[in-house]
Amino acid sequence: MVVGFICEGQTEEKILKSPNFQFFLKSLGIIYQGTINTKGNGRLLPKFLDIYNKRLKDAWKIFIITDSDKNTIAEVYERIKPNKNLHILIIPVKKVESWFLSNDDVMRDLTGVIYSEYRTQKDNQNLPENIEELGNPYHQLKDIFKNNTELINTSKLGIATEITKQFNIQNSNCDSAHYFIEKLQEVSKLKPTSKKKRKKTLKE
Repeated sequence: MVVGFICEGQTEEKILKSPNFQFFLKSLGIIYQGTINTKGNGRLLPKFLDIYNKRLKDAWKIFIITDSDKNTIAEVYERIKPNKNLHILIIPVKKVESWFLSNDDVMRDLTGVIYSEYRTQKDNQNLPENIEELGNPYHQLKDIFKNNTELINTSKLGIATEITKQFNIQNSNCDSAHYFIEKLQEVSKLKPTSKKKRKKTLKE
């Protein structure tokens, strides 16, 4: 099964192109078609989807990864209007950085601090237990890296670059990451249809 990806930012692109994610796709028997970074959700709209679909013309399924920010899941679907036969929408509840922060293995290895411990610190006791309820998990991620590592570049891209060197999405303990994995596993079991049917799908 050939699969393509559309995302809205550099962090998501780093995850999708990371060695461990690529290895995970291969382990499922998925052929990676490529990733399109729209560089902002302003270009993740229906009028642009046809362009992206054509660029990923060999993909039988296309995953669209976008933050919900302050919108409901229904509002995100309404904004993008994905093709139900071709697209699979993956929506981290607030921000994709929740996938990093909920990954105890990589956080312990790189910083020595995991989120459940971070929450017990004096200034953090009002933080929610569920990482996907954080308004912007990058703030907590940045705080942990600044205070527990020698990483100089603690921008979103800087932290993503460091984490994705060893990041395994399978170890991220949040619902949206689990959903992404489940959908990839489901897609890996599908049988590709004919090219004629693929073209028809694009028009629906």
